[in-house]
Amino acid sequence: MNQIQKLLCYSGLEVQDYRDCQPEIEEENRRKMHVYLNMACGLLFAITCLSGGIGVLREHSLFYCIALVVCAGLRVVDLMFPDQNGLLLRWLMYAFAAMLYALGIAEAVHAPEELSVTFIAFLLAVPLLFMMPPIQHIANALLFDGIFIGMVVVFESGRTVTVDIVNAVFFGVISCIISTFTMITMYQNALSRKRMREIASFDILTGMKNRNAYEREREDWASRCSVSLSCIYMDVNGLHDLNNSEGHDKGDRMLQVVALEIREMFGKNNCYRIGGDEFVVLCPDHGQEEVLEKVSSLRQAIRQQDYEVSIGIGESTDTKTLNEIINYAENAMRYDKADFYRNNGGLRQMRSLNYKLEQLLLKKRDANHFLDVIAPRYKGVYMVNPKTDQCRYIYVPPYFQDMLDRNKGSFIPSMREYYHALVRPEYYDRFETILDYHYIQEKLASEGMVTMTYEKLDDSWVELKITAYDQSTADTQELLWIFIDEKYGLPTT
Repeated sequence: MNQIQKLLCYSGLEVQDYRDCQPEIEEENRRKMHVYLNMACGLLFAITCLSGGIGVLREHSLFYCIALVVCAGLRVVDLMFPDQNGLLLRWLMYAFAAMLYALGIAEAVHAPEELSVTFIAFLLAVPLLFMMPPIQHIANALLFDGIFIGMVVVFESGRTVTVDIVNAVFFGVISCIISTFTMITMYQNALSRKRMREIASFDILTGMKNRNAYEREREDWASRCSVSLSCIYMDVNGLHDLNNSEGHDKGDRMLQVVALEIREMFGKNNCYRIGGDEFVVLCPDHGQEEVLEKVSSLRQAIRQQDYEVSIGIGESTDTKTLNEIINYAENAMRYDKADFYRNNGGLRQMRSLNYKLEQLLLKKRDANHFLDVIAPRYKGVYMVNPKTDQCRYIYVPPYFQDMLDRNKGSFIPSMREYYHALVRPEYYDRFETILDYHYIQEKLASEGMVTMTYEKLDDSWVELKITAYDQSTADTQELLWIFIDEKYGLPTT
């Protein structure tokens, strides 16, 4: 019994699958309804105009006129009244199908001496027009089949009565079978199309809608809002560093955690992952205070997971378009990200680099192999103790090793010898400023990093970065000095 109920009421699908594909089915029925009403109005109008001059059509001109009025009335109703939850659409479908059945029955009544092939044709055709549960098609077919048989018994006589009744019963059964199997196929196809779109529209890693869905749906959001629309643009901080230092599994975990927090705060239908570490949330009809409160709660929830995100918010006004709202939110996010890295990012970046350098040193016991790995990017990497001015080497080129040897391991005198020998003179004053440990400590306290870019006599460019070594103690207070070949640059997020 349950299987029969599922077959007749849900076209053989599970109830949830049936409900999931209802929006697509409703949209397909709506398109068909518009096409069929337009076609029917045009065709009936043409037949009505021709019926005055063609004898065969003249006999049925009244029916064509009535059908034209009915179709035109249905089209007017469809245009003038908004559809509420698909209710109007369903009644229009029933009315259109009823008109076709009634037209066939009227033909039988009007010409009782002739076999009623028109009704039989409609009996077979109607189940193919619209998508609805088989039980509804079956109920319609049986209802009008019964009315047809009653009209035949009343108005027809002779041999046509028996033939039309037999045909009505036989083709009525065929119509029920056609509607059942047709609907099963059509609903299954609709569900397959829906699932294929979901695969194409959802990000597998995070479960969010992807950029394809974002580009397809973004223009629809303006019409969904009755009061306001807010855009929240987010970027995960430190993903690149995490991928490089701890592996992509940890980076994927970061994205999944952040995405989960976003979905729980704003709902899955409003959220999109539009890039590797970028997310967009569109909030219809949310007040400014509500959006800010949710964003604040989201930040705290993500921070509790030891992650950070940069966030920008764009809000609709009477003068702003959707693209302007999104662009404003994206730019605000960029400013927030710049603030984050200005306050924290440099230090985080250098810690990541420090980690990688230390790991290389530990893993690459073979000195030549180690140099092959690190030398193309780094001109020198040193751990310097400002109290003693002594350094321990992560990577030191031969020419600077000679300078250290001549200065008995003192770093500052070696650096002075270095820039006088290899750097263009216009950078001497800048070097003297940097070669002051008090200046370095002040800059580290305010900015987290000291940076300088200079040109050597051989026309090459070098970027110097100084930061506190994250594994140093209060006693050692070591500083990490990193000289980077400008043509390679420092890896960024």
